[in-house]
Amino acid sequence: MRATQDRGILLLGGAREAEDLAAALSAGPGAGALLIRPPGLRGTGFDTPATSLPPGDVSGRARLGRGCAAVVIATHPFDAAGTASGVAVARALGLPALRLLRPAWRPGPGDGWQQVETAGAAAEAAAGRGARRVFLAVGRDRLAPFAAALPEAELFVRVLGPGPLLARGQVLEAPGPFTAAGEAELFARLGVDLVVARNTGGAGGWPKLAAARALGLPAILLAQPAPPPGLARAATVAAAVRWISGKLGVEIPPGVA
Repeated sequence: MRATQDRGILLLGGAREAEDLAAALSAGPGAGALLIRPPGLRGTGFDTPATSLPPGDVSGRARLGRGCAAVVIATHPFDAAGTASGVAVARALGLPALRLLRPAWRPGPGDGWQQVETAGAAAEAAAGRGARRVFLAVGRDRLAPFAAALPEAELFVRVLGPGPLLARGQVLEAPGPFTAAGEAELFARLGVDLVVARNTGGAGGWPKLAAARALGLPAILLAQPAPPPGLARAATVAAAVRWISGKLGVEIPPGVA
């Protein structure tokens, strides 16, 4: 599979912004793209060609990107491995690369947030607070420190798909979308006394923090991993479209994104 036109964009997905950018580029003339998603991730309908390859298959991703003019890395904000893979793909192809990364959330009035760098630090902070009923939205690969640091606490873990076995607590498999009112009802019903989440930014995950604010619950947030140094960055799809337009030397209508 090749991009829709020679000298187009190799778009490495995983975040909602990848789908939005692919849709934006397919809606107007000027730039073709090939979207590569992580395996198991389903996207939305648009005309951009799309396929799936694991982030570790750098050679396979680079092979599909031959003939492209630039790489846009729109992986999940916490997918450090996928982001590093994107940098390696761009390097293998000798192409400029852009990291499309939505801004992290910032606390506002009424937010009792503590921001930390790692899951281990978050678990220690939760234990230091004496938390007993903890809502966790940190990804299945970051749960072990909480089980170790909070052996007597009830952990309410939100994951996509079948969840891990828990000594105490409950796995919440609801796929969303979520609302602030729904999250507040859930927290009240479970008796949650602490919310721990990744600071992914964006609208999709915000309702749990809006609910924490409304209920006066403290929250511990894991900071987004820093992008690799020297990598161009865009915070919005519109900014990414402007970068693509400049790199390809084509005019992309402003209304596309």
